[in-house]
Amino acid sequence: MCGIAGQISPIPEAVGPVRAMVAAMHHRGPDGGGLWVEGAGKIAPDDPRPLQGRVVLGNRRLSILDLSPAGNQPMSNEDGTIWVTFNGEVYNFRDLRATLERRGHHFRSRTDTETVVHAYEEWGVECVARLRGMFALAVADTRTTTPTGHETTLLLARDPLGIKPLYYSLVGRTLLFASEVRALLATALPPRRLSEEALAAYLLWGSVAEPLTLVDGIRSLPPGHRLLGRVEHSGLRFVVEPYWRLPAVSSATANGSRAEAVSELGRLLRESVALHLVADVPVGIFLSGGVDSTCVAALAAEAHGAVATVTVAFPEETAWDEAAVARETARRLCTEHHEVALTGPEMLNRLDEAVAALDQPSM
Repeated sequence: MCGIAGQISPIPEAVGPVRAMVAAMHHRGPDGGGLWVEGAGKIAPDDPRPLQGRVVLGNRRLSILDLSPAGNQPMSNEDGTIWVTFNGEVYNFRDLRATLERRGHHFRSRTDTETVVHAYEEWGVECVARLRGMFALAVADTRTTTPTGHETTLLLARDPLGIKPLYYSLVGRTLLFASEVRALLATALPPRRLSEEALAAYLLWGSVAEPLTLVDGIRSLPPGHRLLGRVEHSGLRFVVEPYWRLPAVSSATANGSRAEAVSELGRLLRESVALHLVADVPVGIFLSGGVDSTCVAALAAEAHGAVATVTVAFPEETAWDEAAVARETARRLCTEHHEVALTGPEMLNRLDEAVAALDQPSM
């Protein structure tokens, strides 16, 4: 996972809040970090200069594809008019890249992030509907000029199922966004005020329903939605809208026999698992011993050969410990198996760490 952050305002604002958000998410991206400031360009996250910009993007990088400095973010197109900060994976990036190269786009890295840059350059805000994967992204487009002056467009987008998180908050005339609530709070700008509506939802259902968060004034960008913001002469305007909806399922769409349905499901699962295995670092499978993780591990071993599997064992809770089943599954699939034993005292000792890893409480 990576961490993304940024801000947009109708007047130049100090980059300090974005620096603070990026620093608060170091754990999300230990392999590097960077900021882009409109008017100043790309800088290191610890650059001490008192810079200001109407738009600032930040990133903490966890390297998965193209481990070289060419994959560092924020990333731009050739002329530096479009900048992207990205978290996640675009699994169809190779197909998109081939299409974009045929249309004259030139690439400088092997990352899926650069595919997002050129996809936006080619298709604008509609590009997100073409991305297949799990992602949260921000695009700053500085190309727009109007009779009243220069404008900058900001696009925020989150994958259709909301696998990757993205939060935002409007403080005065400045819109802040980040991968984590704690990063937004690190700026000391959003008021630390409890949302009574979110608290009621948590007490009733055991979780906080999006787009609410426990902090009043901080919202989650809903899955399958995009936020379009624009710095205009008159100020900042933004709208949140869906770009994807779950297709309606009816008997009319369920054509064919049961055998054909089973065959198609197998094809789709194989395709999905194969796409998820594309990486320049080792890939592992979390194996619980259940049907779903066993299926994924088997398909991964079929597509990739030897894969690593990891199981958490609970030696003190034999009634629901699945380590033995996972061990036997790994043996049959010939995986490189790793077993991590977790005891009651160890769980208690690491409880604070586990709670800190959650942006929202959940029962």
